[in-house]
Amino acid sequence: MLQRAFPKANASLPHLTVACAVYQAMGRPEQAAYYARQATRVAPADADMWANLGLMLFGVPAPTAAATREAESAYRKALSLGPPTSNTVTGLANLLLHQRRFAEGESLCRTAQVPLTAALAATYSSLLAALWRTDEAVATLRAAVEASPTDPALVQALIVNLQVTGPADPLELPRLHRRLGGLVEQSAPRLPQRTPHATDRDRRLVVGFVSPDLRRHSVASFVCPLFKALDRAQFEVRAYSTSPHQDEVSALLRRNVDGWVDASRMSDHALAMHIAKDRVDILIDLAGLSQGGRLGLLARKPAPLQGTYCGYPDTTGVSSVDIRIVDAITDPPGPADALPTERLVRLAPCFLCYQPPTDAPDIEVRDQNLPVIFGTFNTLRKVNGRTLDLWHRVLERTPGSRLFIKALDLDLPEVASRLRSELDRRGLGTRVDVLTPPKAVRDHLAQYALVDIALDTFPYHGTTTTCEALWMGVPVVTLTGEVHASRVSTSLLHAIGHGHWAARSEDEYVALATSLASDRPVLSAIRAGLRDEFRKSPLRNEHAFGKEFGSMLRAEWSRMCGE
Repeated sequence: MLQRAFPKANASLPHLTVACAVYQAMGRPEQAAYYARQATRVAPADADMWANLGLMLFGVPAPTAAATREAESAYRKALSLGPPTSNTVTGLANLLLHQRRFAEGESLCRTAQVPLTAALAATYSSLLAALWRTDEAVATLRAAVEASPTDPALVQALIVNLQVTGPADPLELPRLHRRLGGLVEQSAPRLPQRTPHATDRDRRLVVGFVSPDLRRHSVASFVCPLFKALDRAQFEVRAYSTSPHQDEVSALLRRNVDGWVDASRMSDHALAMHIAKDRVDILIDLAGLSQGGRLGLLARKPAPLQGTYCGYPDTTGVSSVDIRIVDAITDPPGPADALPTERLVRLAPCFLCYQPPTDAPDIEVRDQNLPVIFGTFNTLRKVNGRTLDLWHRVLERTPGSRLFIKALDLDLPEVASRLRSELDRRGLGTRVDVLTPPKAVRDHLAQYALVDIALDTFPYHGTTTTCEALWMGVPVVTLTGEVHASRVSTSLLHAIGHGHWAARSEDEYVALATSLASDRPVLSAIRAGLRDEFRKSPLRNEHAFGKEFGSMLRAEWSRMCGE
């Protein structure tokens, strides 16, 4: 009946816009876009109608290439019809961001004569960060948060950028996380709570995992062993995938769970209701504040016991998340226990178990007569001035050595040029090779054949990158900090039996790297034996890890049941 009431193509503009809004609210983007198109035909000179068409086409999960092209044309038509609006500029800038046309998007935001709304500030800061201008992104977000202190998206964006730059005040991030959690909870009321009792203590539990990254993504390398290893006699494992992108890794993960839900089109409330209906006992979030995370879902508390794990290196700030799963090296017991909103639960010896790519190439022998090559294959956003200064010192102390920096966004001339400028300013331009990663994971891993020693970033360590380097026979030198993000590589190195590669100061970091570089026979021996050491370490012992994780879940459930 509702569909019959909607207007035909020749209806008036008000009827068309109402139909568009209703279909959008119903989660039917194709119909919404149809009526938005009709509105532009009825009012071809109305910039708002063209901007709305752009939103209907691109403001949906996983828009097609054709829809994206049409959306860009619609936004540009809107801009051509009159003075630009913040909504139109934000829409087009967001589209350019997702197409990795960062410089074009940044220029649009900077030159548009429109108010810097919260939404536009969030998109502009994302473009700045993508252009490796993180300090400018932080400054933009600080001003935006001051102007709109109750906007959770801005607070979240500021937190994420501060994670990679490192705040001057160590208590700033805990305060911001709690602030964000409070804002999220204000608009996400909890569902009616199901209270477990002592009679529930020993029954088989339903454990749900929710994530946007159950696909070809670094998180999958750590959850795949967990999904396989959890004891099915004790746990029913369910996965809630919130990404519209699914691939062969999704298929593999799906085969290793008892239930799989494509939740990409579900709102936080709808997904919370679904999880509650599934009678999930323990819900584990795998994203936190990272892209695609569902804080609004967690705030609704659809499961009696909720935890966060693996995908984000800090607290969620949401009070309805009960536990955060870490280890004693990433989060040593002590004063830090009071900082997160969750209670810290520590696995032993390491909070991670890693699944290497099945097609990883064999380790190639390095010619000891070649110059020593240092390498870093971490995402560029983790590289900052302090890190570059450290690497400068390493190179200066290692005559004839070179550094390979490989990161995805270095395929963009404007990003590569900015990095080159920073290197030239330090006198490193002729000693650093800038690489872009190949598309195939196997080819990416094969490039470790060019590297003798991996240099970790600081204050945000590598995780998957650290595991990949070690699996490919390349030792990793890291600098241990005070928070989880700057202690993950330290934990991984201890788990594989090489905690001595984790420095406690900048001077020690430089000394460790240069000492390794000075002994080529030792480097060759490390390269020959490191994969076997990894294979025999807790990082590859899926059975032991599954048992440890399951025991932790059982203990936390018993605690909730009142034991």
